[in-house]
Amino acid sequence: MSFKNNLCNDADGLAPVVGTILMVGIVVVLAAVIGTQALSVDTPDDHYERFKEITEQDINSETLPDGLVARWSFEGNYEDVTGNGNDGSAVDDVSFTDGISGQAIQLDGDSYVEVPSSESLNITDEITLVAYVKWTIDPADGDKWANIVCKDVIGEWNAAYRLQHGNSLLSPNTDFEFAIDRGGNKYVQSDDGPAINDWYKIAGTYNGSEMILYINGNMVGSDELSGPITASNGGKLYIGTDTPSKARKFIGCIDEVQIYNRALSQAEIRSIGN
Repeated sequence: MSFKNNLCNDADGLAPVVGTILMVGIVVVLAAVIGTQALSVDTPDDHYERFKEITEQDINSETLPDGLVARWSFEGNYEDVTGNGNDGSAVDDVSFTDGISGQAIQLDGDSYVEVPSSESLNITDEITLVAYVKWTIDPADGDKWANIVCKDVIGEWNAAYRLQHGNSLLSPNTDFEFAIDRGGNKYVQSDDGPAINDWYKIAGTYNGSEMILYINGNMVGSDELSGPITASNGGKLYIGTDTPSKARKFIGCIDEVQIYNRALSQAEIRSIGN
């Protein structure tokens, strides 16, 4: 913010000045220089507190996409980078490797990430799930119904919502699936499945009337559906497995897992990661 003093010299003989107000972190400094003259002021405490509050609100509104409730980028940790507190923890031997951007987690068939239950993850209306995945073994050699993201419902067999793989009669993991529970498991699936060592961006959306599955931004399956998603009633969220008691673990790399409490459009899905 620039300023200019067009007044005449004051009683102390100060000349008109031109300068810049510089806002850095929590300090507001007024610097005015002409010749060898320099002025500086500190913001009063009461003004600073209001300034800090407004600035933090602006930062949050500008940096978080609408509806994003959790995002795990796996840059050497399992933190939810949205600041919503949905931090995960590793179970067994989770390691880090090159991801679609920066780092990703690598899972060996026993390891996974678990996230405690929270209100922000207990989504019952619209939802979007997004994840990047890469198999590091032949998918046919992995567990059947290998899960990418799964939100457990305590006391129920089906998950509240999930991204996973489906199976043919002869081979596991022959397609991608997006599933939600609404008094029964409802899902949409792709015609094609994953290949070894290829990255895929998988996304599932539900807007209250339709489920859609996307692979790499392309719609590959949809189905009409209505009604709320079953409340997860305290169940944890798992990345890389169904509930641990089920042998449905993913073997490979997972990156940039995101959860929204609204249904993203296809254009928004395509923009993620670009």
